[in-house]
Amino acid sequence: MLYLRKSRLFLKESIKRGYEELAEHKMKAGDLAGALKCYSQSRDYCLQPTHIRAMCLNVITTSVLLGNYAHVENYSEKLKAQKAKECNDAAAKGQIICANALGDLQRRNYLAASNKFLLIDFESFHYP
Repeated sequence: MLYLRKSRLFLKESIKRGYEELAEHKMKAGDLAGALKCYSQSRDYCLQPTHIRAMCLNVITTSVLLGNYAHVENYSEKLKAQKAKECNDAAAKGQIICANALGDLQRRNYLAASNKFLLIDFESFHYP
């Protein structure tokens, strides 16, 4: 019984990773809509809160590149619902705050957006 459960978990993890790799390939090839679809499909196979957080951040990044700010707002709300602000990763916190600020910019709520941008700890980001 334990063996079957572990094999199912391993299978879900493999499928999730396959969707993520396919999405990364499509991103490099320039097919942003296909990458967004693959990242969205990987949602069904997320097993841990860290997987959900990574999937949401990938969808948000792809949606920003596509200019689809409705997706940005939806997935940033999903991150809020997952209580992702309690994560220990400072870069992930900054990305979540930035996604929320982009939603405010889309709604032309500039004061709220600027306040959120000021909350970001910029030393947590890696600059090229």
